[in-house]
Amino acid sequence: MILSFRSFWWIALASNVAAGAQGAAVAWFLGDENLPPSVLVVFQLSSVISGLLGIAVGSGAVRRIGPLRTVSVAMLLEATLCIVVALVAIAPTGSLAAPQAYATALAAGAGISFAAGVGGPSWVAIVSRWPGVTDEKAQLLRDNAQLQLGRFIGPIIGGWVLILTVFSVQWLAALNALTFILVGWFFWASKSHDDNMQVTFYRPADSYRLVVEKTIRDPAVWGFVIVAMTADTIRTFLPRLIRMAGEPEWVFMATLALLALSAAVGGALGGRLLQSDRATAAYALVGVATSIFAWSAAAVVPGPTMWLLGAAIMGISVALVSAALTKMLMDAQADFFRARGAAIAMVARTVGSAAGGAIVGATLMGLGGLTFVPFAILPLFAAMALRTRRSCREELDKA
Repeated sequence: MILSFRSFWWIALASNVAAGAQGAAVAWFLGDENLPPSVLVVFQLSSVISGLLGIAVGSGAVRRIGPLRTVSVAMLLEATLCIVVALVAIAPTGSLAAPQAYATALAAGAGISFAAGVGGPSWVAIVSRWPGVTDEKAQLLRDNAQLQLGRFIGPIIGGWVLILTVFSVQWLAALNALTFILVGWFFWASKSHDDNMQVTFYRPADSYRLVVEKTIRDPAVWGFVIVAMTADTIRTFLPRLIRMAGEPEWVFMATLALLALSAAVGGALGGRLLQSDRATAAYALVGVATSIFAWSAAAVVPGPTMWLLGAAIMGISVALVSAALTKMLMDAQADFFRARGAAIAMVARTVGSAAGGAIVGATLMGLGGLTFVPFAILPLFAAMALRTRRSCREELDKA
């Protein structure tokens, strides 16, 4: 690499600040209670489908051009799609018409998710094996910390821009596109320094079926599915829930900011608190369940307290469970197939998001925030499974 990870960390942080700001502005417009709830369903389901397609395309690209250039191409594609979102979401009146909202949901959901799917697994694999790294779990937590810190700072900036101008999405999308270009250039320039870096997603054919069967039964895979069904889904619908509760914009921005700040703290401290990946993931899943109960209560309890409490618990819990489960899935692969573990994590999370979005979209108008009460039980089952069942690697070793 042409930079140390510490230097790259700051570049990636700047990109995620811009992405967090744009994402907050887009989420506020799409969460308008005057729009059909199906706008958010389209956003989530299109993200899922295009994300899976992006992972498939990225798997092929990494074999042809390598992981560094795969990420570079993905970054440039995301920059282009930011401009598309800016053009589609022009709203001089401060709100989107329904057709415009669906188009924005597709551009911001399907488009950007596809690009993220192309580069995501290679990004995780590159970061986890950065030159000089000895503790991969700690490295994933460091990377997650900058992601979440960006999501903490970004919504604060996005909130101010929302207040200052009705063209907030356009200004923030332009800034976001510039940062994607910068990160893409960094990975492309690094290619000449790492020509021997190879990442693949496949095992030999004679063991592939066994690997697939064992992976499907891996509790870490189902842990990711449940995290997506519950935590990721409720965060997608968060602006809608806050609007339905009659809370102002600052409550949404403060909730997003605290959510990301607590996740950054979890990323910074998680590796020091619990050394066992299984224990980390299990305790974090209990935290996810607790935060969902808090946000469900916030839908009927006036004021910002429960929103902020749920955000504080949710942020640290999702940061810990994501890093621990990703590490478990990557450890379940042979050393030269570790990116495949990251791809499995992305697929599991994408499938879970589809299931959660479909259920919530069908029930939200009737039940409101109480829709998520049953969802709080699922992480508890996942936590118990992680403590009692063998991982994919243990299953393969036994076989």
